[in-house]
Amino acid sequence: MSSSNRELINAIFNELKNNETLSAYVKNISIANVGVSQKIFPFVTIANAPYNINPASACADFFTYNVEILAGTFCMVPNTAYQGSDVNGREGILQLARDVESAVRNKTFGNRLMKPVSETAVRIFQRKDRSGMLWNAVVSFPCVRWQNRP
Repeated sequence: MSSSNRELINAIFNELKNNETLSAYVKNISIANVGVSQKIFPFVTIANAPYNINPASACADFFTYNVEILAGTFCMVPNTAYQGSDVNGREGILQLARDVESAVRNKTFGNRLMKPVSETAVRIFQRKDRSGMLWNAVVSFPCVRWQNRP
């Protein structure tokens, strides 16, 4: 991964880590640390950021990314991991996905993107144990970065 790609991922990480809403209840925010992340709940990790390089001119390229942020919740109380609970103040995966989406929407991550993030997609799924206690969400968004060639 090039240094400018690492800078973008680090900027997204810092945006998530410094988000007041997320930092109030998310216990682990990381980069590409899915195995460890899924042992500490709730968690958010930048799971994947594949990109394509498209030549823009003789001296610059467009990098088109599809960033995927994985989030997860766990609770021993049935359905609390999914929908949260007003009783014990726990956020479920539905709220966690909305909060991650809100943290990245309309951001350029320190002007590293050509335009702010405007489209996001959220996919929520239950972990394979089917207990109703483990839920994950993938918040993904496309973005474009311009980079001059060396």
